[in-house]
Amino acid sequence: LDIKKDDLKSTIIDTFVTENYSLFCNRNIDSTLSGSTCVSAIYTPEKLIIANIGDSRIVLGKIDKNGRWIAENLSRDHKPTCPDEAERIKNKGGRIRQMKDDDGTFIGPMRVYMKDKDMPGLAMTRSFGDSFAATAGTISIPDARSIVISPFDKSVLGDIEKAIQKAELGLNPGNDGKVIRISIPPLTADRRKELVKQAKTTAENYRTTIRNIRRDGNDDLKKQQKAGEITEDQLKTETDKLQKLTDKYIDEINKVYDSKEKEIME
Repeated sequence: LDIKKDDLKSTIIDTFVTENYSLFCNRNIDSTLSGSTCVSAIYTPEKLIIANIGDSRIVLGKIDKNGRWIAENLSRDHKPTCPDEAERIKNKGGRIRQMKDDDGTFIGPMRVYMKDKDMPGLAMTRSFGDSFAATAGTISIPDARSIVISPFDKSVLGDIEKAIQKAELGLNPGNDGKVIRISIPPLTADRRKELVKQAKTTAENYRTTIRNIRRDGNDDLKKQQKAGEITEDQLKTETDKLQKLTDKYIDEINKVYDSKEKEIME
């Protein structure tokens, strides 16, 4: 994981999407009807950055005011019953309904199906792999967010305060001896333009990563064809598939960038 010091959340998201694309391009792994959920957590002195896809959960153990350990769920399950997830699936042409038994009775949890086929019947809306389900709107982009940490050891508050100041983020942390509070000023027009520029650079880096994966995949296919492992027709077919996947993910990157630019400039 190439962790970018100033943008951990974007780095995690980039890694999830890139690895899923690599999985689709790997001819030795059949991810058509198989996949996996995933969770990730990175802890820094200032914050905890978490990300998950599917129904794998991140749980935080902490001590309450009575000195008892309690569990707090930090992540969100990506299920067809979530309104925003269901809307994306339907917008992509997928269907959401329960499975039917031999008598035609609906049973079990809500599942994702293609528009015109009773497949794949995935009980979640985000996952690694499951390329068949991806045609019905499932995605590998995680929910990623930052959580303010109130350290159990209050003696480290000073170190956290200094770290924020040293990062030169233009923020002034306030240390009351119990927690660090940060007041984030409104964005100026110049700052908004700067953020759009950063977003544009990040989007181009993601596009370059996708194209590099395509290049490596094509090189691997050519080696297999040269070694007699695949035919020339198979080489063309697989190369075309790689190009379609590349176009699909670059299009998604462009849509995310356009949306982010609009959000920043509002």
